[in-house]
Amino acid sequence: MKLLKVPLEEINETQNKFGVIYAFEVLEHLLNPELLFHKASSLLTNGGLLILSTPNSASIEVTSMKNASNTIDIEHISIVTPLAIHSLA
Repeated sequence: MKLLKVPLEEINETQNKFGVIYAFEVLEHLLNPELLFHKASSLLTNGGLLILSTPNSASIEVTSMKNASNTIDIEHISIVTPLAIHSLA
């Protein structure tokens, strides 16, 4: 098993293929989150998995607490909904 802990853009897709790519709490920090999906797609083996987590802008916390929620802050620039993630994928 090969485990790399590096940015996706630094991995050469012609030399490396992966069965699983994890991206926990990363998507919300990207200016162009669709690039993560594109790069992951080129790095995954057939049937490989992209497993990620990210804040949900449609969550009960965000919709009920609004500005009092700490989910949306200056560091989170791409807060998405589950539908947006489905579209990106």
